[in-house]
Amino acid sequence: MTTPLPDFPNYDKRNKIIALLGYTGVGKTSLITAGYFQNVIHSKDAFTKRFFQRIEDELQTYGEIPLTLGEASTLSFIEPRSRNEFTVQDFSGEHIKLERKEEANYQGLIERANYADTLICMLSASNFYQKTQINEEVDAIQTFVNKLRGLGTRIPVVVVLTKCDTVPRFYVNV
Repeated sequence: MTTPLPDFPNYDKRNKIIALLGYTGVGKTSLITAGYFQNVIHSKDAFTKRFFQRIEDELQTYGEIPLTLGEASTLSFIEPRSRNEFTVQDFSGEHIKLERKEEANYQGLIERANYADTLICMLSASNFYQKTQINEEVDAIQTFVNKLRGLGTRIPVVVVLTKCDTVPRFYVNV
């Protein structure tokens, strides 16, 4: 008698959608770029290849990853070992702030995120000592997730603190 394989996500061969949620400058593009240049992920289409070529050119010229300002809203990848395909959708700060301005567009973003398999919420640790900024970021992300949950969505939500190395030493309990 054989035991059936457990239902692990890596046995599911359909294209996965990962939604990245966070304000501009929090490190969404840096996270994706690190995986791309370390050969953890490979681009699947011409748009994604051109996007990373531009990133690489600017890295060589200026020494840093440029702000993408939402231009990389959807990037397609292949994980090289398993050949699993996945799409990363970028919900930048400008998109999150729509909740306060344009309800129809904001609802469209919520519905788009509803199809994601995972939601990664990114916060800059360097903003934790800037009370106004971090409260605004956390509030916007919490509102977005709550509206998503209101649709009955039960996707995994991961919170990632970025830029921990930029926190002033006197804010860190060493």
